[in-house]
Amino acid sequence: MKKISYILLSFAALLLTASCTNEVDDLFEKSSAQRIQEAITTDQQILESASNGWVAHYYADTRYGGYNLYLKFKDDQVTIGNELFGDSLQTSHYKFEQSDGVILSMDEFNNLIHIFSEPSSKRNGGVGKSGEGYLGDFEFRVQQCSADSVILQGKKHGSKIVLTPLAKDETWAGYINKVAQVEKVMNYKKYQLVLGEDTLACAKSHYRNLAVTYESDGTTKTLDVPYIITPNGIELYENNTINNYSLDGFNYAKGTEWSEKKGKSNIKLIAVLPSLADQIADGTFYLTYDAIGSFGKKYFNVAIKNAGNLAESLDYIIFGNFATSDFGEGFGLSFYSGSAADGYYYGMYTMNCTIKSEDEVVLSFTGQGLGNASWYSKNANYDFMVFPLGYVNLPRTFKLTADDTKNPSYILMTDESNPENTFKLVPDGKEVLFK
Repeated sequence: MKKISYILLSFAALLLTASCTNEVDDLFEKSSAQRIQEAITTDQQILESASNGWVAHYYADTRYGGYNLYLKFKDDQVTIGNELFGDSLQTSHYKFEQSDGVILSMDEFNNLIHIFSEPSSKRNGGVGKSGEGYLGDFEFRVQQCSADSVILQGKKHGSKIVLTPLAKDETWAGYINKVAQVEKVMNYKKYQLVLGEDTLACAKSHYRNLAVTYESDGTTKTLDVPYIITPNGIELYENNTINNYSLDGFNYAKGTEWSEKKGKSNIKLIAVLPSLADQIADGTFYLTYDAIGSFGKKYFNVAIKNAGNLAESLDYIIFGNFATSDFGEGFGLSFYSGSAADGYYYGMYTMNCTIKSEDEVVLSFTGQGLGNASWYSKNANYDFMVFPLGYVNLPRTFKLTADDTKNPSYILMTDESNPENTFKLVPDGKEVLFK
C-alpha cells in the first residue's frame, strides 16, 4: 500500500513540475536567443547613432589611471583615437557576440586600444610587468546602453569604460588639446587636499593617481585615488570618502587651486609650488639629443655608436625618477634600447641627487644599475652617458634656470665647473624620442 502511495505522490509531483515549467515559459514570448539578438541589434544601433562618435573614459588596472579614447562605430568598423597617440585615428573591425550577455569585441588588432591589453611591457613603453602590461581589455560586457551613455566592463580583467557622445561642435583633436592644457596647468608633484578645517598631504604618484595621506583611528593611512583628465579638470575613478568628505573630482578654479567637482566650497585641491631643485629631485624628464650641450654629446655619441653595432637604437632616454614593474624604481638615467618592431630592453644608472639650494643640485653616479644597465655597460659602454651628469666620486654641481619657475616649460641644468656641459630638460609626461 505504501509503495502505491509513493508512486501516486511522485506522479502528482511530476504533473506539478510540468505545470510550473509551462507557466515560466509562458512569461517569455520570445526565446533567449531572440532576446539576446534583439539586445545586440539595439546596442549596435545606439553605438552607431552617435554621428560625432563617443568619448570613452578608459581604465585598465587602476594603478595606471584613466585615459581618454575616441570611438566612432559604423558598418562593423570602429575608428579609434587615444590621447597617448595625439590626434591620430585608426579604423578596425568590431563585432557583437553573446557570452552571458552582450559582448562588444574589438576583434581586429588596433594599437590605439590594444596597447592596454598588450602583455609585453617592451611594446607599450615599459608599463606594467612583462606578461601583464596595463592589464586592460578589448572585449567588454555591455552593462548599460543608451543614447546618453554606455557603460562597459572588461570581460577578462574588469576594466571600466564609460562612453558619452562627443559634442556635435567638437572634434577629437580639439577635445584632447583641451585635456592637454588642463594636464599642463595641473602638472605638479605635490598638493594639499583641504577638507573643511583639515589639510591633508597629497602627492601625484606615477601615472594618473593621487596618493592622499590622512589619519584614521590614530593610524596614518594612504589612499590611492585614480583619475582621468577632462577638459574641465579631473574626474575620479569612483567616489572616495575621506574623513566623512565625499570626493568625485575637481574642476580648475584659478592659479594653483582646484575646486571640488560638485562645487563644495570647503573641499579644495591646492598645488604646492616646488623650487627648481625640488622639481629635479622629484620629477621625470624625457631627454632629447639636441637638448644636450657639446661636452655631453661626446659621451652620448659613444653609446649611440655602440647601440648601432648591436643593431639597436637608443630610442628613449629618461632622467630623474622613474619606475617599472619589472625592475622597481629609482632616480637616475634610464634608457630603452632596441626597436619598436623587436621590443626594448630597459636599464637605469642610479644616481644620487642632493639639493644644495633652491636652484642648485649635486649629482653623482652610484655605480649601480637597474634592469640591463650592467650588461650594456660591459657590451656597449652605455654608462658613458652618465659621466657628464656626475660619475662615481666625481660629483657635478648644476645651476638651474627656467622660463617660469612656478610652471616651467623647461629646466636648464648648467655645470658650474663647465659651461659647455648643459642639459635642457622638458617636464613633460609624454614619451619623447631621444634622437
